[in-house]
Amino acid sequence: MKGKAKEKRKIGKAILIGMGFFLTIVLTFTTTLAWFYDSDWASKYLSMAGTVGIEIRKEDGTRTSGSGNLYFHINSENGKAYPGQAIDVSASVYNNGGKSGVGGSDCYVRAHFAVYTNIGKLPVATDYVGGAESTAYKAAVAQYRVAHGLADNAEVPTETLEAAGIKAADYDGGANANAYKTDLANAESEADMSSEALYAFLETLIDKQNAFNTSSDPDLKTDYYWVYYKQEGALPLSSSGIKDTDIEYYIDGQKVKDTTHDQDNEDATSVTNVTTVTDKGYFYLCKSALGVLKPLAYDDEAVFLWNNTFIVPWKLTNNSADKLIFVGITFQAIQTFIPQMVMSGSASTGVISGDENNQVAEDDCTYNSPSVQTVFNSCNFKEIETSINVNGKIVDFSKTTDFDKTSELPTT
Repeated sequence: MKGKAKEKRKIGKAILIGMGFFLTIVLTFTTTLAWFYDSDWASKYLSMAGTVGIEIRKEDGTRTSGSGNLYFHINSENGKAYPGQAIDVSASVYNNGGKSGVGGSDCYVRAHFAVYTNIGKLPVATDYVGGAESTAYKAAVAQYRVAHGLADNAEVPTETLEAAGIKAADYDGGANANAYKTDLANAESEADMSSEALYAFLETLIDKQNAFNTSSDPDLKTDYYWVYYKQEGALPLSSSGIKDTDIEYYIDGQKVKDTTHDQDNEDATSVTNVTTVTDKGYFYLCKSALGVLKPLAYDDEAVFLWNNTFIVPWKLTNNSADKLIFVGITFQAIQTFIPQMVMSGSASTGVISGDENNQVAEDDCTYNSPSVQTVFNSCNFKEIETSINVNGKIVDFSKTTDFDKTSELPTT
């Protein structure tokens, strides 16, 4: 019995040793497998900034965007304007976040006036006895030059000398009729009521708004200022953003053909030199008169015109009755991330800097910065809608030759 027991112990010991050896092999083999495998991973995504979206509002927060909706409060039963009448006008720009809604991007903003009128337009040469050679016609042209700040020998564009509704054929006695001569003289005296004069007057409303920026009254003081600037010359921009062999030139969102560099760009506006074009001229929303742009935050607004009073010019006669004054305001907004353009001296090359820190510092984002102007003027913003319903008739103020217009005036 002892022998069998001893033998069993040997066999058991052998089995245990064998199992231990087997386990050692299994463990070793398993551990060895781990040497041939590895696992490690990472991921990342880019979250693009929110959209830029703005709208025009009046003082009570009501949106007034769209054709015919600029807020003009006329205190008369028939809604007509009269010489010397005061009209309340208001417009502010509000950041509504655009399509992204809540959390939309901050934005930089600029504003633009367009003014059209058929008040004070001088008669054409054929309305004068003797035509273009008559003394009266030459005097009228000279007066037009004075009213528009032109040199004595400056050419007066034909389209600005449209009839002011005064036709000799409409009078008994024609051009020799006293009534015709009187009305003609009155029309000529109103030549300074052209859209340039109206535009200059509206600029004074901006000056009133800017005055609040330096107000000592904390309830009136604002933290923004509207600064006028007109970009001279189209700006280059690389289609890829990274090389100087695919450069195109832009002004007011329109691609301009540079005949010295881009002979095949037939779909663009043809000009001899890209430096000869200018933009319309804009008022930029700035922190102060120094011209550093102010970011307009989401759900914030900035007043452009607010309860300012526009006085209808009092120096008007019957010739101005039933005439029209059109005022359009547009706001344009861009992202506040302004990529640094590679510069060659003081000029932009149109190529975006590849530096990791290629955002223009906020304090360097001035209205006349080449980088800022490149972004603004390469954007194809929607134009002011100049077609409007006037007494049941659709009139396009920007296209008809019946209206004198201005939208490209330097500030005084």
